[in-house]
Amino acid sequence: IILRNFPEIAMMPLILFEIYFIEKVIYSDSIKNQIFLGLFVGLGLLTNPNFFIYASFPLIYLLIYYLKKYGFWKSLQQLKIALLIALIVGGWWYAINFSSILSAYSSNIYGGEGYTHTPNGNPFALNQIFYYLIQTPTMFGLLITIVILISIVYLYIKNKTTLVRMILGTVLFSLIALTFILRKDFRYIWPLIPVFALIIGITLSSLIKNKKLVKIVSVTL
Repeated sequence: IILRNFPEIAMMPLILFEIYFIEKVIYSDSIKNQIFLGLFVGLGLLTNPNFFIYASFPLIYLLIYYLKKYGFWKSLQQLKIALLIALIVGGWWYAINFSSILSAYSSNIYGGEGYTHTPNGNPFALNQIFYYLIQTPTMFGLLITIVILISIVYLYIKNKTTLVRMILGTVLFSLIALTFILRKDFRYIWPLIPVFALIIGITLSSLIKNKKLVKIVSVTL
């Protein structure tokens, strides 16, 4: 089981490291932070092409931040170290396997034998749209699913820091992207498990600082 699902398991820490060092780069644009960011992005890309799905939103967030702050060309200059390292570590594999990757993604997105959950392969069918939402309570348990949903709503309303925006955006973007891929498998959610844990952790940390809310949550539980 571990060998079969190794790419998804390996991506778990890599996604967290990517988010962590993107936040570090935003607040402290040091060479060390850029080196680590490029390293973990490159390793993620080398682990599995699906890393694009989970890594895209934090990278887009970082790019938009730099474009607003520096403009296009200066942004490239500021991020050149991270980009170069990511390409060196993980980009070479895509260069020599581009046609195979393109074929695999075409099969996943546009359908193929054994790849759809609906007769016509319609990504907008209800069982396609709500597949991961329906499967989450089955895999995680109803209580943990409820805690995750409450934590997401709470952070969205109460805590709008850079880190929280990246985390919530990563979850939303990944789930939307996975929904449009016709081949559904719950193991595709596994790389987000540490992100869900981080969401719960930040929520609990925020609640502990609010004694009134702690009493309410305690009574509710």
